[in-house]
Amino acid sequence: MASIDIGHAGTAMRFLTSYFSIQEGREVVLTGSERMQNRPIEILVNALKKLGAQISYEKKIGYPPIKINGTQLTKNKVQIHGNVSSQYISSLMLIASSLPNGLEIELLDNITSVPYINMTLSLLQEIGIEASFCRK
Repeated sequence: MASIDIGHAGTAMRFLTSYFSIQEGREVVLTGSERMQNRPIEILVNALKKLGAQISYEKKIGYPPIKINGTQLTKNKVQIHGNVSSQYISSLMLIASSLPNGLEIELLDNITSVPYINMTLSLLQEIGIEASFCRK
């Protein structure tokens, strides 16, 4: 099993958590610096688990290091609060086109990161991935 240490890189922790979740048959432990091990990841992990991801905590629940057993995520809908870090939302958006049925992310409550969500959408669309953002 590979261990990947991302040091202090919070963005890498969030994006790689989703990425490794969909790498079928690959098992990794994603860890970081002592500071990183005190930054929460539970919101993203819970969203991925609802989609079928196999993720467990190696030490403290809700925080890295996390053990990820990559698998095919077959569910295509998940809810996440819109007032959390946009990196959680972008992380899910970045794997959506790799899922067999795509992904619908329902953002609950106030959405505080609309510019970052739009930036991620724009990048996905630029490389030819169909993606949209609808506010109810």
